[in-house]
Amino acid sequence: MPKSKMGVDLGWLARTCKCSYQMARLYVLGRALPDVQIIVILSQSLETSPGKLLFGDGPQDILPSKSSRGTIEIDPDILKYILTQAGPVFSLATNNNETATFIYEAIYDASHLNTDKNTVYKIIDMMMSSARLVIGHSGMDGKNCA
Repeated sequence: MPKSKMGVDLGWLARTCKCSYQMARLYVLGRALPDVQIIVILSQSLETSPGKLLFGDGPQDILPSKSSRGTIEIDPDILKYILTQAGPVFSLATNNNETATFIYEAIYDASHLNTDKNTVYKIIDMMMSSARLVIGHSGMDGKNCA
C-alpha cells in the first residue's frame, strides 16, 4: 500500500481504524478527527498515549509558558463542556491537586484551539477519555493524564 508524504502506511491505518483508505488519508492530513475509540485503538497499536498521538511531543513553546499565561478567555459553552466532562476524572483520581492541574491545562489548551466548536468538543472528549483510561486502568493519581 502507498504511504502518505509523512510516511504513514495508509493501508495499515485504514485497517487498524476500520475505516476507508480515504478516511485514513483525511486523518493524516488533519482534515478529519477520529472518534475517541479509534484514538485509543491507534495509541495501543502504536504503544503510545492518546494524548501524545493527538498533540505530539513537539516543541514546548507552542503555547506560552505557565508563568506568562495570565487571563484565559474561553467560550462559556466550551468551559461548561470541559467541567461537565471532568466530573468522572475527579471521581477516579486520588490526587485532586494533580487532577485540577490537568483540568486547568485542558481549559487553557482548549482556549487556544483555532477550530470549530464540534472539533474542540471531540478533542476535549479525547483528552478526558485518555485521563479516565490512565487513571482507571493503572490506579494512577492523575500525574500522567495529559
